[in-house]
Amino acid sequence: MNGRSNLFRFFYFSLVIVLFAAGEHVFAQGLRKTLRETGNTGVRINIVILAEGYTAVQQAKFDSDAVVALNAMLADPFYAGYNRFFNAYSIFVASAQSGADHPSTHTYVNTYFNSTFGSFGVDRSLTIPPNDIDSNYADGQGKVVNLLSQLLPDYDIALVIVNDATYGGSGGQIAVASTNPSSTEIAIHELGHTITHLGDEYADPFPGYPDTEEPNTTRQTIPGLVKWRGWFVPGTPYPTPQTAQYASIVGLFEGAHYHATGWYRPQLNCKMRALNTPFCKVCLEAGALSFYNLSPPIDSSIPASTSLSLTRPQVHNFALSVKQPSTPLSIRWALDGRTLAFPTGTSLALNTSTLAPGPHIVDVLAQDVSGRIRTDPLGLSQDTRTWRIDLNGPTPLSQPMNISTRGNVQIGENVMIGGFIISGTAPKKLIIRALGPSLQRYGVA
Repeated sequence: MNGRSNLFRFFYFSLVIVLFAAGEHVFAQGLRKTLRETGNTGVRINIVILAEGYTAVQQAKFDSDAVVALNAMLADPFYAGYNRFFNAYSIFVASAQSGADHPSTHTYVNTYFNSTFGSFGVDRSLTIPPNDIDSNYADGQGKVVNLLSQLLPDYDIALVIVNDATYGGSGGQIAVASTNPSSTEIAIHELGHTITHLGDEYADPFPGYPDTEEPNTTRQTIPGLVKWRGWFVPGTPYPTPQTAQYASIVGLFEGAHYHATGWYRPQLNCKMRALNTPFCKVCLEAGALSFYNLSPPIDSSIPASTSLSLTRPQVHNFALSVKQPSTPLSIRWALDGRTLAFPTGTSLALNTSTLAPGPHIVDVLAQDVSGRIRTDPLGLSQDTRTWRIDLNGPTPLSQPMNISTRGNVQIGENVMIGGFIISGTAPKKLIIRALGPSLQRYGVA
């Protein structure tokens, strides 16, 4: 019995070591894999794709489906310019049976998150509890949150992929999409709600839906007060006619937020209004700002301490680690409030011999200049670092020097002379040349 027990332990711990070495993590029934990592989870937006309706022998299919969904998502222009901001992981959890429930055909299967089509009377509405069919949070979203809290507590976006070829999906705290190729469009639309809090731009009524404005919906009709007025083009009429002439213009198009009148959207068409349509400029801007809100431009900086004591002469290095969108960030360094004229990129070599003794400040600003963002009242698309420097000046000589002395001069302690730190003895001519008319100030007789 002891031999079997020891053999079991050996194989168990060997399996754990192999899984962790392969980037996999196991908890209860969940297996986590890394799909892509561009940085530490603490400074990235972390996407997690979870399996629903896959049996234990269908893990390979889920692995493939998860990659397909991720690639489609990151290829969309909403995300494409900011791919370096995202990590992605998958969590496989086996279901007893494949697929999802279809109440309309009286088809019911035993799955881990109890997914179902036909939620809230809409055939393509694919959800997990709580919903109108099963109100128990613990049967669906509760299980998702429990797995995430154990396997990736730093998650930002959760998407459940349901192993069912029927077209469907839904949004909310946890987005859901089937494996139907067109369902990726639903997932991208629904994630617009989840990560950016965008509103639907449909005009169809939704009785009882809260009348709360989102980044892309408004009831404001005074152009100078509209939240996306930074995108307005002079000469555009407001409300804006819903004609092809204004299809590429940002204006005030009536019909949004489940109202045919009295609510307005930024552009004629947008993915938040119709699938297989690009996101409008205002939604793209809102998306970029939400990315920066979750993951600021600067990951880290060197030196870590923001209060430095430096001496002269010395070359001290400053550096940033940043996430570069497809249009590189503008990085500007400043010394004592004056922007340096020469570009230095993500690093700066500061030569202290050019600075006067005393306090100095080094600043750096990293900013999105892609043109995708025009209105950023919170400054989310820029990030700064500041270092305060105390630069020591020349140390007064402990003993006066007699310039009539031939040869070397004895110096009692370290002193800055001619850009060099000198102690002990030094050639008198070096001291005279360096100090010149300031000999008396440095105690030279």
